[in-house]
Amino acid sequence: MANLRTIRNIDDETWDELKGLSKRYRTPIGRLIGRMIKGYKMKGSSVWDMVLKHETLLSKDEAKKMHDVVKKLRSEYGFRK
Repeated sequence: MANLRTIRNIDDETWDELKGLSKRYRTPIGRLIGRMIKGYKMKGSSVWDMVLKHETLLSKDEAKKMHDVVKKLRSEYGFRK
């Protein structure tokens, strides 16, 4: 016998969409949710990999020059230190 689970705080529109997807793909809702979570995790990690492991846009020298300019601007009147 399968375990019974309750999904709280799900509105009727979302529930109807979930049932529709389950029917369209001919799979139980539990299995569908599992696939959705797996896809979400893979997509999320690939986005962060793209953000964190890409080529640098600035050289270290360019970044230092930009940092120095910002530091000078922030030292002017009106900026917090």
